[in-house]
Amino acid sequence: MPVSALICDWNGTIIHYRNEKPLLNFIGVELFKSCLPFRFARMAHILRAKKRMELIETGEYNDSGIDPVREIFRVYNEEVIKGVPVPFIDRAVEKYARRFKTQHKLDRRILESIKRCYQQGKTTGILSAGYGYGIHMILQESGYDRYLHFCEADTLNQENGYALEFGLTIYGSKHEVLERVLKERKLDPAQVAYLGDSEDDAGCLDMVGYPILPFFAEPAIKERFSRKYNAFIPEDGDDLYNYLINS
Repeated sequence: MPVSALICDWNGTIIHYRNEKPLLNFIGVELFKSCLPFRFARMAHILRAKKRMELIETGEYNDSGIDPVREIFRVYNEEVIKGVPVPFIDRAVEKYARRFKTQHKLDRRILESIKRCYQQGKTTGILSAGYGYGIHMILQESGYDRYLHFCEADTLNQENGYALEFGLTIYGSKHEVLERVLKERKLDPAQVAYLGDSEDDAGCLDMVGYPILPFFAEPAIKERFSRKYNAFIPEDGDDLYNYLINS
């Protein structure tokens, strides 16, 4: 069967960053700078939260009963972002998206395949546990946002214009979200190509007819997933596009 849809993960697939840490750090830095020169207590509070998250990430916060990703987000949400005006966060995200460093991390080999598949009439989309508005702004800045039919990603929960938390509803359940998306868009899984690079993508790779490993995927993941899911490993952008068009 020919490929009728191309669905991609975001972190570690389209953008080289493996998680949302660079974006969260950038927002935190912007918030820290906004406290100058008088709000020293708030600055100290942000620095303490940063230290706690670093301990969780490095494993020095030794609690085998927690998911480190969820715990990092819990600390960030409760200690850094809760109560911050949403327009401030939006401006920080937009500034982050415009940075040369951020744009330089995009894999245009995959973005060009998305563009060409879109132009060929195939359904194109992103499925990510990353922050949806951040993904949108980065792609808008690059000019590739117009070549996507959808972007399923997490959101910033808010109340009366103030942030409550960055949600983690897609993290750990991507295959369930993909199943829903395929049903809603009436896509045959056997005709869908999915690009993903992590354990969170494993269920998605197993569900579709054309599992693909992106260029940024770690060698160990490429070796294991290529065997387990018979996933395709493209050599370059043309190889990826030819596989999508000629399969």
